[in-house]
Amino acid sequence: MLPHVSTSQDGFLRKSYFIGYMINRLIQANLGNYKEDDRDYYGKKRMDMAGSLLSLLFKQLFNQFTQDLMKNL
Repeated sequence: MLPHVSTSQDGFLRKSYFIGYMINRLIQANLGNYKEDDRDYYGKKRMDMAGSLLSLLFKQLFNQFTQDLMKNL
């Protein structure tokens, strides 16, 4: 349950805090103290441009190439 929170030994404590936080937000939104959050709203989506994606791919492939080259030499 909740694999994005923690996978370490103190993970149960962090997960319980996160579940408590979510319940608190739900109650506060129901009471009208917080505005409801729409995570599926398109304006909140993160978009990476082609240049940054290509540079990331180039860095990964270049590092793999240099490691393979060092192994073969």
